[in-house]
Amino acid sequence: KQPQPQILPKSQSTSLGDSYWSIQATTVNGGEIPPSKGKAVTILGILSALAWIAVSVTALSYHPDPKFSDCTMRHNILTMSQAFAFPLQVGFAAVASSTSCCSDTTSHFAKPMSLALAVASLWLAGASLLAPRFAFGYDLYSPSLKVAAGLVHIATAVASLLSWKNSGGQVQSNPDETTKTSLASRLWGIASLGLFWFAICPIFAPYPLATVPTILGKRLSRPASAFTFLGAALSFCLRQSELKGTAKSIEASIARKGLLLGSSLHLTLIALKLIGLDGGGFLLPGNGLWEVYPAMLAVPFATASSLLVHMLVCFAATR
Repeated sequence: KQPQPQILPKSQSTSLGDSYWSIQATTVNGGEIPPSKGKAVTILGILSALAWIAVSVTALSYHPDPKFSDCTMRHNILTMSQAFAFPLQVGFAAVASSTSCCSDTTSHFAKPMSLALAVASLWLAGASLLAPRFAFGYDLYSPSLKVAAGLVHIATAVASLLSWKNSGGQVQSNPDETTKTSLASRLWGIASLGLFWFAICPIFAPYPLATVPTILGKRLSRPASAFTFLGAALSFCLRQSELKGTAKSIEASIARKGLLLGSSLHLTLIALKLIGLDGGGFLLPGNGLWEVYPAMLAVPFATASSLLVHMLVCFAATR
């Protein structure tokens, strides 16, 4: 007989400081994430988000290519917003789900998301410390920013690996919920495959295909694939929670909200660019879309496919 989850005292609960993300740590099948390690991952996750913001602002506040040297502040703000829209929402959801378990059922998120967060953090550390290798030769960060961001991401990876090591074992199904394959589980399965493909595509693909799906150009598309990978991991965990009857858990709710918000913001920004908010497009007069987003338009099939994946995420999250 498997031991039942035990709720830790409220004084030992972990939180990101907001009720949207607040969740409590529990013991699962004899293994637990100690509150100190959960808090460490939470704090380091926040620092990693700040490091990503600093790197994004530095890289995207101007364009090093003389061909785009006259880009307006409006363009820079839209591009920086693209770097924050999906990554920050998914990053917070990943941190929250990796540091806790539900109070009424074993978690489908803590162990896999701790490992996924460690992998993504190591990728971001490499993208900071070895920036030119991840940015098609561009070297845009000061040495101090490279080291600071790299060390923060490495620390997050180490803390996540410790949480993964101490998290629970095999996850049990909820006998009160159906475990049959549902439409939602199929949708999340397809979404996870789609996001995983677009997470690895920028690593191996040449320019301009490497800029999809993040649409962050040569400067940040490859580093940002870490967050697409986290989105794929969250989608996979949501599929498992649907199959095991734990789709109503706190972590599943957080993952759905994070993915829904992130994909919605990402799609909104792409739509604004296509409409022509950045100097013209398909609806507004001007040639801005073709002048400042040539990479996105050069691979229309890949761009459209990535948008369909994000639409699928939004649809699955509202089921």
